[in-house]
Amino acid sequence: MNSRSPKRTVVAIGGLPGSGTTTAAVLLSKKINLPWINGGKLFRELARKKGMTLGEFGRHAEDDPEVDRELDRRLIEIMKNGGIIVEGRLAGANARNHRIPALRVWLHAPFDTRVERIRKRDGGGLDELRAEIRERERSEKKRYMAYYNIDPENLDHYTLVLNSGELRPAQIVHIIIEALRSTGMI
Repeated sequence: MNSRSPKRTVVAIGGLPGSGTTTAAVLLSKKINLPWINGGKLFRELARKKGMTLGEFGRHAEDDPEVDRELDRRLIEIMKNGGIIVEGRLAGANARNHRIPALRVWLHAPFDTRVERIRKRDGGGLDELRAEIRERERSEKKRYMAYYNIDPENLDHYTLVLNSGELRPAQIVHIIIEALRSTGMI
Protein backbone atom coordinates (compact mmCIF):
# COMPACT_ATOMS: atom_id res chain seq x y z
CA MET A 1 0.00 0.00 0.00
CA ASN A 2 2.70 2.49 0.98
CA SER A 3 5.76 3.11 -1.12
CA ARG A 4 7.48 4.50 1.97
CA SER A 5 7.40 3.09 5.46
CA PRO A 6 5.55 5.32 7.93
CA LYS A 7 8.56 4.76 10.18
CA ARG A 8 10.57 6.93 7.78
CA THR A 9 7.89 9.57 7.16
CA VAL A 10 8.77 13.09 8.30
CA VAL A 11 6.33 15.98 8.39
CA ALA A 12 7.81 19.37 9.31
CA ILE A 13 5.15 21.92 10.28
CA GLY A 14 6.02 25.58 10.75
CA GLY A 15 4.13 28.80 11.23
CA LEU A 16 4.16 31.99 13.23
CA PRO A 17 2.74 32.03 16.79
CA GLY A 18 -1.00 31.31 16.77
CA SER A 19 -1.07 29.93 13.24
CA GLY A 20 -2.39 26.54 14.37
CA THR A 21 0.73 24.39 14.09
CA THR A 22 0.14 22.58 17.39
CA THR A 23 -3.49 21.83 16.57
CA ALA A 24 -2.51 20.50 13.14
CA ALA A 25 0.37 18.42 14.53
CA VAL A 26 -1.77 16.84 17.25
CA LEU A 27 -4.61 15.97 14.86
CA LEU A 28 -2.22 14.68 12.20
CA SER A 29 -0.40 12.57 14.77
CA LYS A 30 -3.66 10.86 15.71
CA LYS A 31 -4.70 10.34 12.08
CA ILE A 32 -1.47 8.82 10.77
CA ASN A 33 -0.24 7.30 14.02
CA LEU A 34 3.09 9.11 14.17
CA PRO A 35 4.51 10.84 17.25
CA TRP A 36 5.04 14.57 17.19
CA ILE A 37 7.44 16.92 18.89
CA ASN A 38 6.97 20.63 19.47
CA GLY A 39 10.11 22.79 19.17
CA GLY A 40 8.31 25.78 20.69
CA LYS A 41 7.36 23.73 23.74
CA LEU A 42 11.00 22.73 24.22
CA PHE A 43 12.00 26.42 23.97
CA ARG A 44 9.35 27.40 26.54
CA GLU A 45 10.56 24.64 28.89
CA LEU A 46 14.11 25.98 28.64
CA ALA A 47 12.81 29.48 29.46
CA ARG A 48 10.98 28.17 32.54
CA LYS A 49 14.10 26.31 33.72
CA LYS A 50 16.01 29.61 33.51
CA GLY A 51 13.20 31.41 35.35
CA MET A 52 12.57 33.69 32.36
CA THR A 53 9.51 34.73 30.44
CA LEU A 54 9.36 33.74 26.80
CA GLY A 55 10.32 37.29 25.78
CA GLU A 56 13.22 37.42 28.22
CA PHE A 57 14.49 34.05 27.06
CA GLY A 58 14.21 35.14 23.42
CA ARG A 59 16.39 38.18 24.21
CA HIS A 60 18.80 35.88 26.06
CA ALA A 61 18.95 33.66 22.96
CA GLU A 62 19.88 36.74 20.89
CA ASP A 63 23.07 36.95 22.98
CA ASP A 64 23.65 33.20 23.24
CA PRO A 65 23.44 31.43 19.85
CA GLU A 66 23.87 28.04 21.52
CA VAL A 67 20.28 28.18 22.81
CA ASP A 68 18.84 27.95 19.29
CA ARG A 69 21.65 25.87 17.85
CA GLU A 70 21.28 23.12 20.46
CA LEU A 71 17.51 23.04 20.09
CA ASP A 72 17.78 22.87 16.29
CA ARG A 73 20.48 20.17 16.44
CA ARG A 74 18.14 18.05 18.54
CA LEU A 75 15.21 18.54 16.16
CA ILE A 76 17.35 17.85 13.06
CA GLU A 77 18.60 14.58 14.56
CA ILE A 78 15.03 13.58 15.38
CA MET A 79 13.98 14.29 11.78
CA LYS A 80 16.94 12.32 10.40
CA ASN A 81 15.68 9.27 12.32
CA GLY A 82 12.29 9.58 10.60
CA GLY A 83 8.85 8.52 11.71
CA ILE A 84 8.00 11.88 13.26
CA ILE A 85 5.99 15.07 12.96
CA VAL A 86 8.17 18.01 13.96
CA GLU A 87 6.53 21.29 14.77
CA GLY A 88 8.87 24.27 14.82
CA ARG A 89 9.49 27.60 13.20
CA LEU A 90 12.54 26.32 11.30
CA ALA A 91 11.47 22.69 10.88
CA GLY A 92 10.84 23.00 7.15
CA ALA A 93 13.97 25.04 6.46
CA ASN A 94 16.10 22.64 8.49
CA ALA A 95 14.65 19.60 6.72
CA ARG A 96 15.32 21.21 3.35
CA ASN A 97 18.81 22.45 4.21
CA HIS A 98 19.83 19.09 5.68
CA ARG A 99 18.31 17.15 2.78
CA ILE A 100 15.91 15.27 5.03
CA PRO A 101 13.04 13.88 2.95
CA ALA A 102 9.97 15.49 4.47
CA LEU A 103 6.67 17.08 3.67
CA ARG A 104 7.38 20.66 4.71
CA VAL A 105 4.20 22.52 5.70
CA TRP A 106 3.82 26.22 6.55
CA LEU A 107 0.62 27.46 8.18
CA HIS A 108 -0.20 31.13 8.10
CA ALA A 109 -3.07 33.25 9.37
CA PRO A 110 -3.74 36.98 9.65
CA PHE A 111 -2.03 38.67 12.61
CA ASP A 112 -5.28 39.52 14.43
CA THR A 113 -6.50 35.94 14.06
CA ARG A 114 -3.26 34.68 15.58
CA VAL A 115 -3.44 37.18 18.44
CA GLU A 116 -7.00 36.14 19.25
CA ARG A 117 -6.04 32.44 19.27
CA ILE A 118 -3.16 33.08 21.64
CA ARG A 119 -5.41 35.23 23.88
CA LYS A 120 -7.95 32.39 24.09
CA ARG A 121 -5.18 29.90 24.90
CA ASP A 122 -3.04 31.97 27.29
CA GLY A 123 -5.21 34.89 28.35
CA GLY A 124 -3.95 38.45 28.56
CA GLY A 125 -4.86 41.81 27.14
CA LEU A 126 -4.96 42.35 23.39
CA ASP A 127 -2.52 45.28 23.30
CA GLU A 128 -0.04 43.47 25.53
CA LEU A 129 -0.30 40.29 23.45
CA ARG A 130 0.13 42.16 20.18
CA ALA A 131 3.32 43.75 21.50
CA GLU A 132 4.63 40.43 22.90
CA ILE A 133 3.97 38.57 19.64
CA ARG A 134 5.60 41.27 17.52
CA GLU A 135 8.64 41.24 19.82
CA ARG A 136 8.84 37.45 19.72
CA GLU A 137 8.65 37.40 15.93
CA ARG A 138 11.26 40.17 15.68
CA SER A 139 13.62 38.32 18.02
CA GLU A 140 13.22 35.00 16.22
CA LYS A 141 13.75 36.51 12.78
CA LYS A 142 16.86 38.37 14.00
CA ARG A 143 18.32 35.19 15.53
CA TYR A 144 17.54 32.91 12.60
CA MET A 145 19.00 35.36 10.10
CA ALA A 146 22.12 35.92 12.22
CA TYR A 147 22.73 32.27 13.13
CA TYR A 148 21.64 30.46 9.96
CA ASN A 149 20.87 33.08 7.31
CA ILE A 150 17.32 31.71 7.27
CA ASP A 151 14.28 33.92 7.04
CA PRO A 152 11.65 31.81 8.82
CA GLU A 153 8.93 33.25 6.60
CA ASN A 154 10.68 32.39 3.32
CA LEU A 155 8.07 30.12 1.80
CA ASP A 156 10.61 28.56 -0.59
CA HIS A 157 11.44 26.14 2.23
CA TYR A 158 7.95 24.63 2.15
CA THR A 159 6.24 22.15 -0.12
CA LEU A 160 2.77 23.01 1.16
CA VAL A 161 1.50 26.41 2.36
CA LEU A 162 -1.96 26.62 3.95
CA ASN A 163 -4.03 29.50 5.33
CA SER A 164 -5.22 28.38 8.76
CA GLY A 165 -7.26 31.56 9.01
CA GLU A 166 -9.59 30.20 6.32
CA LEU A 167 -9.29 26.44 6.72
CA ARG A 168 -10.53 24.45 9.70
CA PRO A 169 -8.01 22.16 11.42
CA ALA A 170 -9.67 19.02 10.00
CA GLN A 171 -9.38 20.45 6.49
CA ILE A 172 -5.70 21.24 7.02
CA VAL A 173 -4.99 17.72 8.23
CA HIS A 174 -6.92 16.23 5.31
CA ILE A 175 -4.84 18.27 2.84
CA ILE A 176 -1.60 17.21 4.55
CA ILE A 177 -2.61 13.54 4.46
CA GLU A 178 -3.51 13.79 0.77
CA ALA A 179 -0.11 15.40 0.09
CA LEU A 180 1.61 12.59 1.99
CA ARG A 181 -0.29 10.00 -0.04
CA SER A 182 0.38 11.71 -3.37
CA THR A 183 4.10 11.83 -2.64
CA GLY A 184 4.20 8.21 -1.46
CA MET A 185 5.22 9.18 2.07
CA ILE A 186 2.35 7.15 3.57
